[in-house]
Amino acid sequence: MGFTQDLLFGKKYEKESEKFLVYDTIEYAPDKKFSKYDFVTTLNGVVTKYEVKSDRLAYSTGNLAIEFMCNGVDSGVNATEADYYLYYVIKPDGYDLYKIPVEVLKKNLNGRIVNGGDGWRSRMSLVNIVNFYDYKFMIIKPD
Repeated sequence: MGFTQDLLFGKKYEKESEKFLVYDTIEYAPDKKFSKYDFVTTLNGVVTKYEVKSDRLAYSTGNLAIEFMCNGVDSGVNATEADYYLYYVIKPDGYDLYKIPVEVLKKNLNGRIVNGGDGWRSRMSLVNIVNFYDYKFMIIKPD
């Protein structure tokens, strides 16, 4: 998939997230190429920011790919203002959803470092998914 298709795929899971969170209000970040978070919710006056990732390879590799740099500049987990990553592990029969605090992700950037993304410009740490089982939010299977 190219950038545009990946962006549309990701937007699908941003909207999907509305089903699982409790909030009074939700506001999406403006549509631009790189934002500091995907959406923000408020609940009883408490503001929470989320970054949403949807990963088609994590199910088969057993690793979450956590981006931390792109083009030599901090990006992903090192540049976000989000409080949580909502990480969708896409499976043949649905998906697993993890709600991982950003600080936990930062402490787990100890996996194998690889290049990826468009043009292989992003640097990411491949972190074993078992490190995040405590943050599994729910398992979804289509009807």
